[in-house]
Amino acid sequence: IIVYQIFTRLFSNRNTARIENGSLTENGCGKMNDFTPTVLKNIRAMGVSHIWFTGVIRHATQTDYSAYGIPTQHPEVVKGRAGSPYAIADYYDIDPDLAEDVPNRMKEFEALVERVHQAGMKVIIDFVPNHVAREYKSICKPEGVKDLGEEDDTSMHFSTKNNFYYCWGQSLDLSSISHSTFHTPHSSNEENPRLLLEGDFLRMDLHQLFDGKPFVLTGNYPYDISSQIFFKVIDNKDLIPCCTGMIQREVAQRMEAKPGTKAYGILSVLIQAWYDVEYLFTVDENVFDPPPKVKSAVIRMTRNKVQDLGCDEKLFRRVVKTVFNQRRKMLRVSLRQLFTKDTMPDSSFFSQDIMTMRPEQLTIPQFVELTNQVETISVARGYDGTGVRE
Repeated sequence: IIVYQIFTRLFSNRNTARIENGSLTENGCGKMNDFTPTVLKNIRAMGVSHIWFTGVIRHATQTDYSAYGIPTQHPEVVKGRAGSPYAIADYYDIDPDLAEDVPNRMKEFEALVERVHQAGMKVIIDFVPNHVAREYKSICKPEGVKDLGEEDDTSMHFSTKNNFYYCWGQSLDLSSISHSTFHTPHSSNEENPRLLLEGDFLRMDLHQLFDGKPFVLTGNYPYDISSQIFFKVIDNKDLIPCCTGMIQREVAQRMEAKPGTKAYGILSVLIQAWYDVEYLFTVDENVFDPPPKVKSAVIRMTRNKVQDLGCDEKLFRRVVKTVFNQRRKMLRVSLRQLFTKDTMPDSSFFSQDIMTMRPEQLTIPQFVELTNQVETISVARGYDGTGVRE
C-alpha cells in the first residue's frame, strides 16, 4: 500500500498571488475537476494505491456561500479566510471551494471518486477530524440524523451527553469586535472633505458614516462576500435607499428571481422584502484580463415602500433560511427544524394546505404569514417568541 496525501485546494492551484488574508478570488483554489484521468494516471504510475484527499468535507470558512443555502460562519471564530479543513461544518457535504459548480459539488466529488477508481486506485478522506466547527450545521444530512449539539443541554457547562461545552447563562456576542480604521485626509475644499474609509465593510458601523445620514452604496463587490454585503444592506435599509454594483451573474439572478423559479431562494426573499431589484445588464467574462470562469452582472436595488413587514424580522429571516436549507423538502418537514420539543406544534399546524408546498413556491406575504404562525405557536406554549430553535 502506498498512500499519496493531497491537500486538495492547493494541488492544482497555479495562482501565485499569495495575498495575506486574501479572498478566494484573489488567491485561487484547486478544484476536484482538476484531477483528470491523465493526472490520475501519472499518480498511479508512481506506484500509488490510495489517494488521500485532505479537506474535501465542508468546513468553516469566511467565504460567503449563503446564496447557495450554505450557512455562513462568524469570521472571528474561523482560522483565516479559507478556514481550517479540520473544522468540519457538515459531515455530509463537500467543500464548495473545490467545486466548479457549487450546487453540483456532490456530483463533482462522486465523479472524482469514479475517476480514481478507474485509474486503479482507492480514495481516502479525513472523516475523523481533530475538531468540528462550533457553528456546525448540516444541510445535507440524511433523514433522521440530528446535528451535533442539536439536543445539547445548554444549561450545562459540561455534560457527557453534550457534544459541546457551554458558557451557560450567556450568549456569544462578537458585535463589539472591529478592525476597521477611519481616516479623513485634508482637502482643498474644507467644507466638503474627501472621506476615505479603510477597513472591512462588513465590520463597519454604518451609522457612524456621514453622521447617520442616508447614502447610496455602489461598487464592484467582491464575489465571495457579495451576499454578506447585501445582508448588511438589509440591516441598514433605513440608511441605504439605493444600492448598485457588479456581482456574479448567478447571484444577480437569485436576487431578482420570482417565486416558482429555480433561482428563487434566501437572497431573493430577504432582499425583495425591502428592495425592488433590477437586473440591468450582463458583463461578459472576456472584457476582463485574464477572463474569469464566470459571467458578471450589474444590478440596482431601490428601497421599496415597506416600512413594517408585519412580523418579527429576526424570526422572518430564520424561517426563510430554515426552509430553504432544505428546499427540496415540503414545509411540513423543513419547518420542524425550527421548533424545540416543548414548542413543537400539533398535527393541525402541519396539515394546512401550505405545508405541502416547497419554499420556492411561497411569496413574501406567505412567508410573513408563516412567520406569524410560528411566533403565535411559540408564545402560546409559554415562550416570548424565542421558543424556536436557533
